[in-house]
Amino acid sequence: MNDKNIVLFDGWLATLGGGERQVLSAASALRELGSVRVVSHCPLPRSAVVDWAGIDLQGVGFRFMPERPQLTGRDVAGDADLFINGTHLSLVDGRGLPSIRFVYFSARRSSTAWRILGSALRGIGRGLGAAHERDGWFGTEAHKGALFRQSDGDGRIGVRDGTRIRFWLSAMSHEDRTYAIATKSGEPLAEGTAGAKGDFAPSPWVDVPAGCRELAIRSAASGGTNRWEGRQLGLGLGSIEERGALLRGFYQRATRRLIPKLAYCAGDDHAARYVDALRSYDAVTPNSHFTASWLQSRWSVTGPVIEPPVIADDRQEVAGPRPLIVSIGRFFVGGHNKKHIAMVRAFRMLCDRGLVGWRLALVGGVGQRPVDANYLRRVEAEACGLPIDVYPNADETTVRELRAHAAIAWHAAGYGESERRAPERFEHFGMAVAELMMSGAVPVVFDGGGLREIVEPGRSGFRWRTLDELVAATLTLIRNGRRRAEMSEAARQRAERWSLANYQRRIVELAHDVMARHQRASTAG
Repeated sequence: MNDKNIVLFDGWLATLGGGERQVLSAASALRELGSVRVVSHCPLPRSAVVDWAGIDLQGVGFRFMPERPQLTGRDVAGDADLFINGTHLSLVDGRGLPSIRFVYFSARRSSTAWRILGSALRGIGRGLGAAHERDGWFGTEAHKGALFRQSDGDGRIGVRDGTRIRFWLSAMSHEDRTYAIATKSGEPLAEGTAGAKGDFAPSPWVDVPAGCRELAIRSAASGGTNRWEGRQLGLGLGSIEERGALLRGFYQRATRRLIPKLAYCAGDDHAARYVDALRSYDAVTPNSHFTASWLQSRWSVTGPVIEPPVIADDRQEVAGPRPLIVSIGRFFVGGHNKKHIAMVRAFRMLCDRGLVGWRLALVGGVGQRPVDANYLRRVEAEACGLPIDVYPNADETTVRELRAHAAIAWHAAGYGESERRAPERFEHFGMAVAELMMSGAVPVVFDGGGLREIVEPGRSGFRWRTLDELVAATLTLIRNGRRRAEMSEAARQRAERWSLANYQRRIVELAHDVMARHQRASTAG
């Protein structure tokens, strides 16, 4: 059984977050079954991955391939004996391969009205034979109010013969703005120059030849302009115009120019592609019961819950706790924002009640968008004058030192949010909290999401719903050193449930089971 070819896919490996640690931990464990490769979209030095992971990755190979639309598991893994997809919200399927899908949280379902409208528009457009995007196009994006879809350099357009057609194109990502329009068989029809970034210029009018059902818009393609961009990007398509059939022309004007959001609505049914990809895997493994409940509720998909590993860092020096509260979480806007400002205000309340000698450390990476940088500045301004240290983009050495010295761990994701309406804004598991618990910090966390599965109130930590409750629980720990020491040990023992060894044992067992079931099915077929 140790001769298997195993491929793990994590398109966002370069972010080096909790999901990436889970994928790398699985890769390390599966070496006992054969050769293991990790495939990602963004190039990253192997040394950077190994140093960050803190686990044995000897012999694990790494390969990088650009992200493309309609990518399949076969494209990523070839004829692998086992394919594991650990990419968040991935549309890559697992068909034809023994396959496992890690789920960190479920994609949101669009509203019923939006789904009905999209389905109706797609039906009308196909019925009329209106030109539309096929393969080679990424999802809809916005730039200065304009909606567009970018190609991978070979964007395909479904057409009807007898139509005159032109496209509004922009070179959104690179300097080469030239392109060629051809039939599916390669017959050249037109050439042109797209507009510069954000300036969509019309192509020449093209007469669709008899029998032609698909055109190709071919252009240069290159990687994106930031380190997180793993796509190969060609031209951006802003609009389509048709002549030769009155109703088709009206449909394009209405959906592409008068109300562009209709084109977005009528585009790919992202939800259908997502659930179709999910159901193509032999096993789907949510990272918590909280995630599993929403996966079941939204998509009727279920699978064994395998929590991510909490890794005890052997490089962390032995150190006793200090009068230090630590919160680890990225600084960014939207999603499951970590609510740093709420924590700063709670710490101010502690200081107003006479707390002295203690400090709060807020540590985490910073999102790449301007709004994320602005958010960080707001946090720093709110913390000004208080014994609070903010560590944006801290290196691993700093993070390890803070964990080693933390007496109390805070976490506030989900505070002020509705779990029913926006479960994405809650912590889906809470690996940062579990890692602090492994180091002996007593967690005081918001009572919601996956954090409920980690912290046992009154035993291994406290959970809170209001800032007053956060302050009260923290004061209880600060004023009672004996109880804090008891809960510290309980927190450490609790975190052992998610040890690396336990995680890797469960992953290997699941891998054996999936490959055996796939083999039985192939034999029976």
